[in-house]
Amino acid sequence: MKKFYLFLFVPLIVGLVICHREEVGWIAVNSEPQGAAVYLDDSLTEEVTNCVLEDVPVGEHALKLTLDGYVDWDTLVEVEPESPTTITATMLPESDTTDTTDTIPPGTLLWKSAIGSYATTIVSVADVVYFSTYRSDSSNFLSAIDGNSGELKWQCEFSAEYLTLMMVDFQDRILALEHSDWWKAGNVIYFDLLSGNHSYLFNTAEIGAGNAQICGWAASNKNTTYWTWQTDTCGLYATGQENFSKVLGDCYTGGIGSPLIDDYSGAVYTSACLADTSGSIGCYFCKLSLDGCLLWIEPTSAARIGIFCIGPNGNLYGTEDGNRLVVKSPEDFSTVWSWGLPLHPSTIVLGEQSIYAVDDRSRICAVSYDGSGLLWTADISTHYPIVGDGEILYCITPVAVVALSGITGEVLWDYECSPADGSCPVLLDNGSLVFWAKDVDDLYHLRAIKTDSKGLANSSWPKYQADNRCSGCANF
Repeated sequence: MKKFYLFLFVPLIVGLVICHREEVGWIAVNSEPQGAAVYLDDSLTEEVTNCVLEDVPVGEHALKLTLDGYVDWDTLVEVEPESPTTITATMLPESDTTDTTDTIPPGTLLWKSAIGSYATTIVSVADVVYFSTYRSDSSNFLSAIDGNSGELKWQCEFSAEYLTLMMVDFQDRILALEHSDWWKAGNVIYFDLLSGNHSYLFNTAEIGAGNAQICGWAASNKNTTYWTWQTDTCGLYATGQENFSKVLGDCYTGGIGSPLIDDYSGAVYTSACLADTSGSIGCYFCKLSLDGCLLWIEPTSAARIGIFCIGPNGNLYGTEDGNRLVVKSPEDFSTVWSWGLPLHPSTIVLGEQSIYAVDDRSRICAVSYDGSGLLWTADISTHYPIVGDGEILYCITPVAVVALSGITGEVLWDYECSPADGSCPVLLDNGSLVFWAKDVDDLYHLRAIKTDSKGLANSSWPKYQADNRCSGCANF
């Protein structure tokens, strides 16, 4: 009798398995150079690039490539049923890992490199520094410099007067807006990180922005870049998604803010000064899905989105009513807590232990994450501080680079020079802080000084626009 029942149950179970088999697709994984190990959802596969991963369940998956001598490469991949997804990765070589700076005290100049004119933007990836220059009377350059030595890796000439809004996307390209009229619509150009080879992506007029002012952009790790623009209307546009162009409403003096991307929850945020149905003008904060569906739009007294950033649990950290630090829920923009500050913040950055707010009156303060109190206030004239690991703030002032303890607010050391106090420096993984300054001989240089940190703090928003890629993308 037992044998009879066993014989019946076996095909029944097999039938159930076949009936509930998952829909699958496949991923073609290519890399330059080839031979990289392939991880899918944190599990090492038996494949190396170039290869095809077959029978991958439909949905979103984490893909990582590793190769000796190169920086790990990772992305998120959306697999469609019975459909191929192709991924092409450019592996970046690691810098020499031999650290000869451990005995050098922080605040010491490591190298200085002449750049000819001032740098409009500086970004970094894997200890390589990328910057563009501005000269109205001649051609300009996008350059790559080795962050360990200051030596030039490559230089690419462009004919436009400006490169603005420079950002590194998640396809290992530098994106920039090329034009001769500050912030106005123009060509979007992209540069290869390794070679500097460049191509035109599109002209912003093609998105319906015409001669619009481009207000900002941010990259999603799903290989989509989001733009905001304004003419007499406010708009949001996404590259890499066909026909994605979202007009948010009639635009007034305040315009529209740069987008913020939260890849963790799949949302893009922006703010705009719009008219409601009665014709009344107000400032609104908007949340959209990454495919452009408006999830909610709520009024706010915040003057601009540049003051907001994404923090722990996806909460939104920003200001309202001039001097109130507020934490807003991502679900409905309701207030989690608020705290009155002794200043009017123009920038907020997030450390691992505290929130740091900076105003335009030479002050910076720290507030606890639970909103229980003001921790300290310091008189430092800076615009875009960076939080390094060890909870140390690095501030560019008109006369020096200053390192502050994020715990106490006291000055740890300073490096006297004449840096560009309105620029945002980069903090490399080797512990170097890179910024540009004008010397007493009126020559412009990039400088690198030793710090107490090895890279940015492990927080969602440790510097202006979140990370060294200046992506505006919070991953936590």
